[in-house]
Amino acid sequence: MHGKRVATALFVFGLSSLVTGQMSPDLQKKVGDAVRQHRTDLAADYICDAAKTDASLQGTCTSNRQQVEVQLQKFEQKYNDGIKAVQEARFDDAKTAFRTIYFGDYHDRAQDMLNKIPALEQQAKNNQQATENAQHQDADDAKHMADGLNAFENGDFSIAKASFRNVLANRKSEAQGWINKINQYEQAMNEAQQAESQKNYDLARQKYSVASSIKSNGPGNPGGRISTLDALLRQTQQANNRQNTPPRPVEPTKPRVDVAKSLRDAKRLNASGDTRAARKAYLEVLQAEPGNPEALVGMEELNKKAGSSEVDAMLAEGIRAFYGGAYSDAEESLKFYLISKGSKVGLAKFYRGAVKLTRFYLDPTPDNTLYDDAVQEFKDAKRVSGFIPPDAKYVSPKILKVYEQAAL
Repeated sequence: MHGKRVATALFVFGLSSLVTGQMSPDLQKKVGDAVRQHRTDLAADYICDAAKTDASLQGTCTSNRQQVEVQLQKFEQKYNDGIKAVQEARFDDAKTAFRTIYFGDYHDRAQDMLNKIPALEQQAKNNQQATENAQHQDADDAKHMADGLNAFENGDFSIAKASFRNVLANRKSEAQGWINKINQYEQAMNEAQQAESQKNYDLARQKYSVASSIKSNGPGNPGGRISTLDALLRQTQQANNRQNTPPRPVEPTKPRVDVAKSLRDAKRLNASGDTRAARKAYLEVLQAEPGNPEALVGMEELNKKAGSSEVDAMLAEGIRAFYGGAYSDAEESLKFYLISKGSKVGLAKFYRGAVKLTRFYLDPTPDNTLYDDAVQEFKDAKRVSGFIPPDAKYVSPKILKVYEQAAL
């Protein structure tokens, strides 16, 4: 019975069936022990050693050697399968593959891998835990960022900073950038409020502008404070202008115009060829009645007959009146110059704007309509192709500044 069990065991593990009667009991025991230990290579060695003195075992030896070579090839494949399983973190499959490599060159390699697998398993667990922790942290950071941005938009900067400080991973630098913005805002607001309390409105406006560039409707409403300061600065500037502006020259009272008589005189003078005097008579009528149709038609006829020198004289008179402080005369001369279709429209428009702006600055209770009309005159002047305003040495810098800021 023992011989049959050995023969069956050898067949199961890939060795040729052998004739137990050809083996000594001692050899049968050694072969059986080797097979039970999965060392079929040793079993083949025992048989082949016996075949050296017993020629009847030579065929069995050869067959068993061939079967051992087949197993060695299978062990190589199992080793490769085990390495692949390790790379894919299938450690149980890897251990199964390595544990069934019982002998040969790959046995020691398999044992070495089995010794390394516990550390590899722990490292994989650590990596998985780190990945899960990072995913959780990213989710937490996303929530803190959303909370911080929402608080910032609602103007609750203390909650915003607290939320941003809880961001710890990949978006930490982004969150710190928002904290820096809030700190910059708060510092600018503190400096602006201090400057405003000291009536240093220019510095206060500058600091409010810094805060407004971060959030115009943030705590303290820097955008609204800028509008308030602009009004204060404008009032202060107007008060300074009134203090620094010399008294306005008193303009002489103009005599009442007899429209019917002036029209008759204008026709008579025109008929006699005195176009300059006729133009003056028509202008007196237009001064009293700007829309008088008969005077307008008469001016149109004179414009066709007269040379440009007469028309240009009105522009010169208007400019001289402006510099002499006779602002009403200046406006009328410039208006009549434009009615007469003078060629220097840009210059006439500019000085009409200068007259109105000067009147605005001189008025103790300034009329904003004058300011708006002046800006419109400046815009009209800018629209004239090729027009260049007078040099700063001839016109107040304040007037030129308004002209430059008049947007088309």
